[in-house]
Amino acid sequence: MSLKDLRPFLDKMNNGRNHRMISAYLMLENVDLMVDRYFKFEAFEKGDILLKVFGLLQALFVGVDSLYDLSIGITANKYYININQNKIMHQLKYIRNDIVGHPTNRTYDQGKIGFSILDLDQLTNENLKYKTYVYDKNVIDTVFQDVSIAKLIRAYHLEKDVLLKDLLVFLKTDVGGTILPELIFDLYQTRQMHLLEKIEKTFYDVYGVKNPNHRLIWRLNLVKVCFKWHEEDLELETFVNYILSTQIIKLYKIALDLDRRRLNLPYAKVPKILSATYKFLDKNHDLLPYLENLHDFDHPLHKHDVNVLLSHTESPYVIKLFNFLNNQTDETKVYLIGSTIKAFVPRKKS
Repeated sequence: MSLKDLRPFLDKMNNGRNHRMISAYLMLENVDLMVDRYFKFEAFEKGDILLKVFGLLQALFVGVDSLYDLSIGITANKYYININQNKIMHQLKYIRNDIVGHPTNRTYDQGKIGFSILDLDQLTNENLKYKTYVYDKNVIDTVFQDVSIAKLIRAYHLEKDVLLKDLLVFLKTDVGGTILPELIFDLYQTRQMHLLEKIEKTFYDVYGVKNPNHRLIWRLNLVKVCFKWHEEDLELETFVNYILSTQIIKLYKIALDLDRRRLNLPYAKVPKILSATYKFLDKNHDLLPYLENLHDFDHPLHKHDVNVLLSHTESPYVIKLFNFLNNQTDETKVYLIGSTIKAFVPRKKS
């Protein structure tokens, strides 16, 4: 789908103040020009290849930002875009920062420093390889990356085309007063699994969205995982049930926002194992940067950060919860546990 298909609708929406939407649209046109030219001429000199690769990585990085801003500018929310669910695009931010952004001195949230070295001998128009030396006090970790340029471009085009199609449907559809929030609230109260299919069908029928990564469908799939997730340990089972409740509440909020309604959200009681972890974190604000990657199974520092947190506590509740996270091999469950812990809000210290 072409960006130009959106232009007539955007012209009607533009009241001279929606600069975010217009800026994003025009930048996406610029990114298309750069991306489309990448493989239309082949560079042979290393300097020329470097210019192409650096320019492309920055263009794709800006393109992703522009897709988010275009979506928010049109819909007033970010529910229609969820690019991080595309594994290749999820890596783009790290690759760009390693190679174009801060290759000689990249600072991570936890105080670690990274130094990236591009393998110039292996650099081509199609591929790049590099390694990053990550310093954490006296420990050095080496991370290797092999990047396919064609895969990055295909992934970007895929996400862009899906989003543009859904935004066009949004602009053509006048939605309001649906039963979707009521169905989800019923799910929260009754925990009847047959409602999951009904919610999904109602959403697709009403909104005409085709993207399985739309945030409502993505959140609904997280709820489905929670429904099938059971633990023999009573404390962990209670924690999983809490995750289920919070995910349904988030799903309910999305449905209300899409329906342009404002209602009070239900409250889920925090289980003991999580409240103990929150108290531990509230006493150790210096450890908060280590929460940043808890939800990201693929992040190279995920395991490291969990182990750092474990090394600073003797509480059996906290140890059990972080071990529970550390032992997961399913990336969705890692996301659910990690994001629940990350939801911690520190109290202001007087």
